[in-house]
Amino acid sequence: MKTIFHILFNTPKGLKFLDEQYEDDLYRGSLVIFVLTGLVSFISNFDFLEESKFLIALLFLVLTICAYIILGMVYAFILHRIGRLLKGEASFTEVCSLYAYSLIPQILLFIVFLIIDNLHHFYLDTELVNSQIVKKSLLIVTSIISVKILVQGMIKFNRYNMLRAIINILPSIIFTILMWYFVLRW
Repeated sequence: MKTIFHILFNTPKGLKFLDEQYEDDLYRGSLVIFVLTGLVSFISNFDFLEESKFLIALLFLVLTICAYIILGMVYAFILHRIGRLLKGEASFTEVCSLYAYSLIPQILLFIVFLIIDNLHHFYLDTELVNSQIVKKSLLIVTSIISVKILVQGMIKFNRYNMLRAIINILPSIIFTILMWYFVLRW
């Protein structure tokens, strides 16, 4: 838990904690974060008082978690391969854990979405006037924090400069910009 707070608020110190951990611990931690991301992502779309088909929802929950694990590992592999082409020194496990920890702001975002979407069940006549504006603003902020964590981590683990780090995570930056474009259009 200490590592998560350091990654979010004092990224260089958090990356130092990650660097000191054993690779097996990093790998297990990455898988746990991927599972947590899938779980929170799935649950954030729920309206708790209106969901009634539990078994179907449970099946889709398991499928969502599996998809997040597979996509997280594939994307970490792509980042690792790009880093190798740029003469980076990071192992796959380091890149995988770095990518997983860069998803922590997104996990927190999904939790906030869950609260915003279900707030009206707890307080009568409480509806955020512009909840879509709040959601879109939070999406931009958490995406920037995630990219910052990735850039600083690539600099530390691959031992190269800012330009190579940005080139290394260019697929992530492009995906984030495309996500902003399609999500913020609505």
